[in-house]
Amino acid sequence: MKKCSLCDSPSVARGFCKTHWAIERKAGRIVPPPMDMASRFWRKVVKGGGPDDCWEWKGAAMDRAPYGVFVNMGRRELAHRVSFRMAFGDPGALCVCHRCDNPPCVRPDHLFLGTLGENTLDMWRKGRGRKGGNPSQIKFTAEKLAAAVELRARGLSQREIGEAIGLHQSHVSKVLRGAAPAWSR
Repeated sequence: MKKCSLCDSPSVARGFCKTHWAIERKAGRIVPPPMDMASRFWRKVVKGGGPDDCWEWKGAAMDRAPYGVFVNMGRRELAHRVSFRMAFGDPGALCVCHRCDNPPCVRPDHLFLGTLGENTLDMWRKGRGRKGGNPSQIKFTAEKLAAAVELRARGLSQREIGEAIGLHQSHVSKVLRGAAPAWSR
């Protein structure tokens, strides 16, 4: 067992006993080592017990949204994007989407990459479109969205996509950007 560097008591931290550790730390002569980003991040996560359970972010959250926020070196980032980056690398401009549809989840194997259009299509397919809206007002159905994403992948312009599926180019633009579903107003 290690001994305190100032007395013969057992050492508890960095070569000091409990009493001398408190004195040195209070005097500012001992500064704890800075915690690395990954350690700070994972301290704010509660991991589910099962093999497929979500790992939920318990740190700060966005205003009016259930997504977690992680502050690193003064910069705010969405927690699920940080988790994805630590596990798989930088997602760049792509969306980090949830397979589990649980916004606070940061479990890397529950996350996948997609474009804004694909993320919107995923939302529609899972029935998470506009809540409380009148379905008769919806101009952009999941089928039209799927067709728009496919046509965009083939290299068609937004105007050409709009003509092919019967929508205005501005609606196609908004949905492919993920800005909003195209609703009639």
